[in-house]
Amino acid sequence: MARYRGVIKGSRFNKSTRLGSKSTGLKVTANGWEIGCEVDISYDEANDRDLIEIYITEGSKKKSRKKVIYTNYGLIGELPND
Repeated sequence: MARYRGVIKGSRFNKSTRLGSKSTGLKVTANGWEIGCEVDISYDEANDRDLIEIYITEGSKKKSRKKVIYTNYGLIGELPND
């Protein structure tokens, strides 16, 4: 059963989806020529919670470097508890 779901919509009318599980996680990337982003969602079994990491990248031109700009486990920032 899917734990994660990714949705993408581009120049066509229809959306496309991909699913991820606890064991596979889900990685989503979107790139311009010189800038892009990547979102990784995975399951932390030791702490029984989902982890999210958001990166800024150098886009399609240079795929080598990326920098973490957000995590939900305290390295950069954390969502407030509701």
